Amino acid sequence: FQTPNSISEPGNNNGNTAVKIEIKVFPNPVTDNANATFKLDKAGDATLEIYDLQGKRVLSQVYRQLNAGENTIRFNAENLDAGTYLINVISSSKRVGTSRFVKLR
Repeated sequence: FQTPNSISEPGNNNGNTAVKIEIKVFPNPVTDNANATFKLDKAGDATLEIYDLQGKRVLSQVYRQLNAGENTIRFNAENLDAGTYLINVISSSKRVGTSRFVKLR
């Protein structure tokens, strides 16, 4: 079973029909703590949001003063029920990326 590392989102990227936005979650599947790697266009704060497949936000954390470029943040998934989750990162009021991960136990 392979979980995708990214989800394509509708948009306009020089004529392409989708823009690839990517967050890598590792390890995946997750048991307790996990890491999310993503890129920011400019330095600033970012919010990590995790949703269950019913659309309920189950975790929201703000990370302050991240650098422009690639960032890796650690989050605690220990209290999440087993299942599949969507993860969003938002910076400067726009979504940086979306991905999904599987939580075991």
